[in-house]
This record gives sequence, structure tokens and C-alpha cells, in this order.
Amino acid sequence: MTKGIKSILVYGVTGMVGPASARVFQEAGFNVRGTTRHLEGELAKQLAAEGVDMRFASFDDPAAVEDAMDGVDGVFLITPSSLGYDDKRCSCVVFNAAEAKGVKHLVYLSYLSADPDVGYAKVPKQQTEAYIRENVKTSWTIVRSVDLMENFHTRWKEAVLTIGIGDPRDEDFLRQFIACKDIGGFATRAFKDPENWTNRAINIVGDEMTNPELAEIFSRVMGRPVP
Repeated sequence: MTKGIKSILVYGVTGMVGPASARVFQEAGFNVRGTTRHLEGELAKQLAAEGVDMRFASFDDPAAVEDAMDGVDGVFLITPSSLGYDDKRCSCVVFNAAEAKGVKHLVYLSYLSADPDVGYAKVPKQQTEAYIRENVKTSWTIVRSVDLMENFHTRWKEAVLTIGIGDPRDEDFLRQFIACKDIGGFATRAFKDPENWTNRAINIVGDEMTNPELAEIFSRVMGRPVP
């Protein structure tokens, strides 16, 4: 691999983006390690069976984070998306460990809303991005995602099945989506060619459509009207 990056730690591998990204990294030839707070969970066991080196790590245990990072070349940092989570504080635990362990390249998963030019002011990940640009010495890339296509199988599924497509914005508003594996694909590019991805922030999207277009697709696939 370019710049000697042979192994990647996926921090937060048992979320939504983590498993798909870990598999993309494996397909690209990287050795993959993953962290979780629940090593006995079903997903953690499944990933271990697929060859991911699973380790315990918690933002509240900096020593465990450093231990999990020992010997890896790259880190893909996925932080929780829940509101009220102190993203910068938790991310700094990983940034500090990456510097202490001599990690060669770090990719931070952010959101489009954190883009300082087109996003919203004072969102948590925007504050983390600012910290990265001003303080992180490890070579880094910021990848800004939009809504996940997989949300339709999880957090939005019940609403779509029982109510329909709900959104407060205008009918002609273009909603943007991306698949988890495609996020891993962009991170793979950064790890394969870190020299050209160092200190870059990019916005990525897989598809976009309006709510009426979404409703039409779901109606056609489900064989009944979806409002």
C-alpha cells in the first residue's frame, strides 16, 4: 500500500457505517481491526468471524483506545450520531492516541451539515472539524456524508410502512443519500493515496431525489400507494 499503510482500525465498527466499511477495506487488501464497547455482541462476533481483529475501546478509557491502536497504520474514526454527544471531546481521545502511536493517516467521518461553507453553524462535528484543522498533527482526511440509504431499512422503516414519506421541506427539495459501503469506498481512496488526500475535506453523495420521487419508488416496489 502507498506510504506503507497496510492495516486500518475502524473505530466504531459495530455501528451502521462501520461493518460495510470494514468489508470494503478487506476487499481492498487491508488488514482490518475494529473497536467496540461490546465484544460479546452478535455483530462483533460476526465481524470477528469474517476476519476483523476485534478490540475493546471506549472514549472514556484512553488507555484502551491506545492499546486498540497499537501497530495499525490508519484509523477510520466513526463517532456516534446521537444528539447531545460531545463529539469533539470523544474524538480528541482518538486524535491523541493516533499521534502517540504514530498512525500514518486518519480519516474522520463527518456530515454535510458540518461543512463551514454550506452547513449549519455550531453543529458538533463542525467544531470537531475546526479542531482537526487547527490542532491534529497526524495526516488526516475529512469525509462528509449525507443521509444513509440504510436508514430506510432501520430508523425510517416503520414510518414509511405505516405513514409514508414524511419531511417538512418543500416538495421540490432534493434529499441526498449515500450507501454505507460507498463511504468506505471513499475512505479506501484516502488510505491508498494519503499523499494526495492529506488535509482535505470532501462532501460525498450517492443519489438525490425529492420526496414525491421517493414515494413513487416505494409505491411501485411495495405494490400499494405510499403517500
